[in-house]
Amino acid sequence: MNNVILRKIKEDDLETFSKLFSDELVMEYSEGIISPEHIPKWFAKVTSQYNANDGFGTFSIVLVESDSVIGYCSLLQTGYIALPEIGYRIFPNYWGKGLATEATRQIIKYAFEEMGLPAIYAQVDPNNHRSVCVLKKLNMSYSHEIKPDGYNYADQIWVLER
Repeated sequence: MNNVILRKIKEDDLETFSKLFSDELVMEYSEGIISPEHIPKWFAKVTSQYNANDGFGTFSIVLVESDSVIGYCSLLQTGYIALPEIGYRIFPNYWGKGLATEATRQIIKYAFEEMGLPAIYAQVDPNNHRSVCVLKKLNMSYSHEIKPDGYNYADQIWVLER
């Protein structure tokens, strides 16, 4: 039985994402807190992903038992490396329950079975031990480090082949 489902992000979800992006714990290992004013721009970007009809996008993670949005999971072509990237964020009160792992397994299954992708990757701050644990549960393997423009430290690249 699925505890979470993935669905397209709706305008009704924006208040939830505003809270997610302003949570210090959620944003600790990324670009930092994102202001509520940025959310409409982010939603426009998400909508353009759907309009591209290429299969890539960012999806709400919805808790089945309550129909509540608890975060997002994405499959995107980012440009850091040639492979598509998976990403996720969920509210801290849902951490440690396997929900991020379950959501990313759904996106990986979609990437491999529906899109026919040969491999995917994830970029993670090496200090983000929770996310590293999720990647290990997904059977992803550490590949190498990169230092994107504007970063003062290296991130890790993890890869999973079909």
